[in-house]
Amino acid sequence: MYAQLVTYSRWPLDPTSPELAAAPITERVLQANNDGMVERTQKNQVLDISGGVTLRPYVVENDDPTRAFVWDCQIDATFWKDKDTGVKAPPDAWPNLGPPGVETGVVAVMVLVDGRWLLDDGGLEPQACE
Repeated sequence: MYAQLVTYSRWPLDPTSPELAAAPITERVLQANNDGMVERTQKNQVLDISGGVTLRPYVVENDDPTRAFVWDCQIDATFWKDKDTGVKAPPDAWPNLGPPGVETGVVAVMVLVDGRWLLDDGGLEPQACE
């Protein structure tokens, strides 16, 4: 999460940032980040992380010793903005609310590869905040 936040907050958006290169993520997640950066670059948007994100993760399933589902009802106060003007992006940029933040339920699918847990997939999971 840290690697993604830092990378998306700097212009130009760089899918080869040192933070992403060192992050515990699979190639699939790295490619998804790259795709997101292409879209945000086209929109001239950068992530404002000054409001922060509070993470509250918990494991909900790990019947398979090499795979775990981690839910998080995070409080996200980040928002996308135009890199030149600082104007907040339209509401369709998720979650894009800024401070004080909003509870957002997400899931992270972690896989164990060579003794190391890596993020392999993720997305919205409203049940994480119930």
